[in-house]
Amino acid sequence: MTADEMAAQFRELAAEPPQNPPEALPLVERLREWHQHHPMPPPTGLKADKAFFDDLSGEPPDEEAP
Repeated sequence: MTADEMAAQFRELAAEPPQNPPEALPLVERLREWHQHHPMPPPTGLKADKAFFDDLSGEPPDEEAP
């Protein structure tokens, strides 16, 4: 495909209005739909290692209380 053919195809597609633009739905509805298709995994019940994640993010360690 030549650059002229690609440009012509792009102009043709750009001239057509979108069938269902995402902006037509409010953000809350778009997020709800996304969350339905991408649910969170179930909780594992395991305790998180706070010190590990604090170190990973560069936070200083918590001071131990005497």
